[in-house]
Amino acid sequence: MKIIVTGATGFVGKNLIPTLLEQQHVVFLIGRDLAKIYKIFGKNVNALMWNQLEDILPDDIDAVINLAGENIGDGLWTKAKKHQ
Repeated sequence: MKIIVTGATGFVGKNLIPTLLEQQHVVFLIGRDLAKIYKIFGKNVNALMWNQLEDILPDDIDAVINLAGENIGDGLWTKAKKHQ
């Protein structure tokens, strides 16, 4: 499968991406820091900046996994944290 993953450098992504690669999936990792993505996962992934998503045709992708966003396990659940 061809899979787009956002937020791949977080806790879940760091554990999920190696499994996807072992299963021979083609992964496109979307992020702000391509060097960080390649440092963590090596050259077996396709690292893209957010603005490069428009270069991928929707029919060429089988799945999207969104892991981007606020880290819900970091800190107390204050009103501000819940809002984030």
